[in-house]
Amino acid sequence: MSIIIETDLKELLIQINGKLDKLSGDVNELKVSVANDINELKVSVTNDINELKVSVANDINELKVSVGKLDEGQKGINKRLENVEFFNRSILAGIIVGIILGIMKMFFPNI
Repeated sequence: MSIIIETDLKELLIQINGKLDKLSGDVNELKVSVANDINELKVSVTNDINELKVSVANDINELKVSVGKLDEGQKGINKRLENVEFFNRSILAGIIVGIILGIMKMFFPNI
């Protein structure tokens, strides 16, 4: 007992073409969806990069300001150190002169 199925080849071709058209439409929808997702990612990445550039530029400006303040502080400290060195040399010279005069007075009391 065998079952004989009679189907018109034209009907099969129409069904196959319909399924192919549906698959083609699905593939096209996927392509469009993927393209949209890629564009959204590109925009998102571009925005993130721009935000990072702005953030880095702000950080660089803050660092430049900090370096400027440090330079001013260093100049002030250098000036104070120069003054201290001058006073120390003056005091040391006075002490040396005093010691020499004391020694001279000790060895030559008549002078």
